[in-house]
Amino acid sequence: MSAVEIEDALLRHPGVREAAVIGVADEQRGLGPKAFIVSERSGPDFAREIQEFVKARLSRHEYPRLVEFVDALPKTPAGKVDRRTLRERPTAPSACPRPG
Repeated sequence: MSAVEIEDALLRHPGVREAAVIGVADEQRGLGPKAFIVSERSGPDFAREIQEFVKARLSRHEYPRLVEFVDALPKTPAGKVDRRTLRERPTAPSACPRPG
């Protein structure tokens, strides 16, 4: 499953305005998806709602176990999501881990 496919599933949630997914180190899986979400809502309860929503559309190992809410996604001059900037970003306290 590609990041784009996970992002498409995230964007189907009515509360998600923008989404980007990157791979992050995962002790159990090696590499797992982390979602950056732009939304009017945030917090652990909303993160779990998004995870459950996406889990119903993807296989169990594909849903993002980390969800971080951001005000805006970084963009390149071409208008695409700047994934390098997201990878270099320190994990924010707002990131919501979800047990496997």
